[in-house]
Amino acid sequence: MNTGNQTPGVRDLLELKQALMDRRGQPVLDLHQALLEMGLMDEDALRALEDEDPQLLHSRSRKLVERLLVSDQDWHRAMARVAGLVEVDALNFEMERHALEIMPLPLARQYGVLPLGMVDELFFVACAKPTSEDLHHQLQTAMGGRSMPMVWASEDAISRRLDLLGTRD
Repeated sequence: MNTGNQTPGVRDLLELKQALMDRRGQPVLDLHQALLEMGLMDEDALRALEDEDPQLLHSRSRKLVERLLVSDQDWHRAMARVAGLVEVDALNFEMERHALEIMPLPLARQYGVLPLGMVDELFFVACAKPTSEDLHHQLQTAMGGRSMPMVWASEDAISRRLDLLGTRD
């Protein structure tokens, strides 16, 4: 299964801030467009799915994963694109110096997120499931009510980065 046609390029907070501003002027993607853009499905396959179930690509349904048409990670990445979220390179992202003071490494590992740092007084984290309402709620509760905008990064890159950060201690 294809995991997308490009590696996320945002690698620091300045680029993240710019990417967030750039997103404001871009048209909203639907799931059909996101899957095409990522190279996960072609137009014929998507048209056949829409003929079968017109609502399938217009909901948050995980039927594409259940039917093994896309991986769980690809579905979450596509949903992040639909939500207009920025993609970051978790393995090479230049984290803010105090990010791990705000969110300690054990907590980041527990939730599978990478603390990035502050942008315009908001503490950003990267995760592989940034549109998960359950994850948002659990993380917000664990962080004492702090709201944290999320951006997308691959689960593997986040895990590897957290492992690298753990070897520095």
